[in-house]
Amino acid sequence: MQQSARMEKIIDDMLKLSSIEHERYLETNDDLIDMPLLLNRLFADVKNSSKAKFHHFEANIDSGLFLKGNEEEIISIALNILNNAVIHTSAETTISLRWFKQNNQAHLWISDNGQGIDHKHLIHLTERFYRIDNSRDKNTNSTGLGLAIVKQICANHGAQLDITSELGSGTC
Repeated sequence: MQQSARMEKIIDDMLKLSSIEHERYLETNDDLIDMPLLLNRLFADVKNSSKAKFHHFEANIDSGLFLKGNEEEIISIALNILNNAVIHTSAETTISLRWFKQNNQAHLWISDNGQGIDHKHLIHLTERFYRIDNSRDKNTNSTGLGLAIVKQICANHGAQLDITSELGSGTC
């Protein structure tokens, strides 16, 4: 039963990625999104999930910074990265969310002070099905497509996905 649920998730993610790749950035991405409201809601949902009960959370959200785009896709970005921070770090890790404006650009930073990611993996994290084999945590919930989806949504919105990490110091 667990294998069929995993296969269903992989198929759903593949369909989503295919749809996003073939969409054009048109009028469907013109919604004015109340990012403070959206991020506070998503942050609370992840923070209160059963997977996150032993993590620590902090948020710093610019209450006046809105965004134009496709709200469903922006939700997908934020949830994917927040959930990754939870499922790929150990208990007692602090997860931080920052939404701010710098140099006339909006920035969403989601970081943790977890174990970090070896530099050799960073360039591959947004490749389809790339997963770091981590014997400490064989995560069966991950399809290896989440960051490929995030990267494509960012491209559709004229945004950039940057992943930085240092072993022993966490990931942003």
